Amino acid sequence: MTRLLRFAGTFNLLAGTCMVCLYRPGFDLLGVPQDQLGLPVQMMGFFVILFGAGYHWTASHPIENKNVLVLGCWSKTLGTMLGLGYVALGQLPWWFVPVVLAADAVYVPPFLVILRRIDQAADEARRAAGR
Repeated sequence: MTRLLRFAGTFNLLAGTCMVCLYRPGFDLLGVPQDQLGLPVQMMGFFVILFGAGYHWTASHPIENKNVLVLGCWSKTLGTMLGLGYVALGQLPWWFVPVVLAADAVYVPPFLVILRRIDQAADEARRAAGR
């Protein structure tokens, strides 16, 4: 659990930093006009960075930071749907599917398992405290 959250946190920190600082080469790679989406991509990058920090916090204190992981699970699920939707509509190339799968979809099942374990640990802590 901790290793996956640390990996996801580090991945998000790096990906978000690239979105903020290197969005122009990313646009070139995707064939997107650079003058249209710079600010929204950079803003999204800052959110990705924040989630990266949140995953690290959750790795350190899972029960206290469970809600960060819940939001991350929703974000990864909706991000997958959005990315695949753009591919289906022909607005992104087919080769973007593996990017979406590697960046978002792959995390959803283990995040759900981690959430279940956090709930179990919280229940055990409540029982041990006599609540």
